[in-house]
Amino acid sequence: MNERRRHRRQAVKIRALIKSRWQLLDGTCTDASQTGLHITSDDEFDVGQEVEVALDLDDGTRIYCDGRIVREDATSARALRGRGYGVQLVDPSDEAREALAAWLERAAKSPPGGPAVSRGLGV
Repeated sequence: MNERRRHRRQAVKIRALIKSRWQLLDGTCTDASQTGLHITSDDEFDVGQEVEVALDLDDGTRIYCDGRIVREDATSARALRGRGYGVQLVDPSDEAREALAAWLERAAKSPPGGPAVSRGLGV
């Protein structure tokens, strides 16, 4: 595990809605931990930019978190489309933190295609 990381990262593929300034943009979360996310999107973000992220989990739960873009990863091999971005979560609520931790635990124990993959949940 990277020395900078306090929490284990889990490979995922779930829908992420990103509110940036005055726009609501679509993306995909490709990995997650209790403190951050990797999101790919066709849209561009600036490092340092504050965003709000909504994650649609497989069980129908939607988690809302504030975050900050800390890294752009335009050539990432993990990028499913567009550009990749590292998002550091900023003071998530206890409810969001608990829901994310429980979901990550389930995802880590599941076979491929399990809870780590959303199934086309709506907005």
